[in-house]
Amino acid sequence: KKLLKKEGEEGFSLIELVVVVAVLAVLAAIALPTFDCFPKRAKATAALAALKQIQTECAVQQAEDSNQGFSASAIQDYTIQTSGSNSCSGAQGTGLISAVPTNTNELPTFNLEAATGSLTYAFKGKTGTDFQECLGLICGDGDSNSNRIKGGLAFQTELESNDFVQKETYFERECSAYVLVDGPKWKDAQVNAKALGGNLVTINDAQEDKWVNETYKKIAKDTGIADRWQTTNLHIGLTRSSGTGAKVQNAAGHSDGWISGEESTYRPSLWGIREGMDWDGNYHSLVLDQSTGELAWNDFPETRHDGKGMAEISICE
Repeated sequence: KKLLKKEGEEGFSLIELVVVVAVLAVLAAIALPTFDCFPKRAKATAALAALKQIQTECAVQQAEDSNQGFSASAIQDYTIQTSGSNSCSGAQGTGLISAVPTNTNELPTFNLEAATGSLTYAFKGKTGTDFQECLGLICGDGDSNSNRIKGGLAFQTELESNDFVQKETYFERECSAYVLVDGPKWKDAQVNAKALGGNLVTINDAQEDKWVNETYKKIAKDTGIADRWQTTNLHIGLTRSSGTGAKVQNAAGHSDGWISGEESTYRPSLWGIREGMDWDGNYHSLVLDQSTGELAWNDFPETRHDGKGMAEISICE
């Protein structure tokens, strides 16, 4: 039988179907990253709320001249870091109580200064107290790293294609990429860091020092890099040699600066512990303390302490 089509009952043409599918694909590409950022923002919000609660608890204890410690709570993808058992005095050396994410590229770090009660964030090259701005950065709103010119998996792969780069030691923080390079001497490590387009790491403040410690202490332990002095070293860019940045005089009267030329004047309050605080050399490393598992700054002569170098490469314009 002949089928009669009523007016207006024609189906979609192939071109129309292709256009519809293309539009849906574009909408999905726009929407999926937005949905992906919601859980991340929720995790960061929970971490911020937990640190604000700690801020309140510690303020009350300070007013009552009590030091019982704050209440601990588990936060997904975050770790609360301080000294002792939930101490309101903060971590030794920095005085910070911190909510540190497992992935600092995706989630912000929140820091509570124990002495002043000041609460700040650090994320994507920004620090401050505007937490709405901070949470907005998670989804890319006002991303301060829009001037980023390299980084990510492709850049990691590029660096690891060099034989002198230690695999699986690549991390990013703000506008810097970090990776371990071969030595064994400090000068050898600096040559390798320069070959990657960077220098041995410059540590600018207590927060970066804490991040480096937390990120690399397990790597230093697992690699088992020990020299004839049974010392595990990660060479950093601090030196008394020429061609360095702003000099800072230490207690022994020696002036140290950064090989990168950066004007960082940060030095931890206690360092050189492996050498008895005698400041006896022109080169510096982070030394793994086998008893505590922490990394401590140390200086040494050129003839001593082989190790790996911690290279830092800028990934922003």
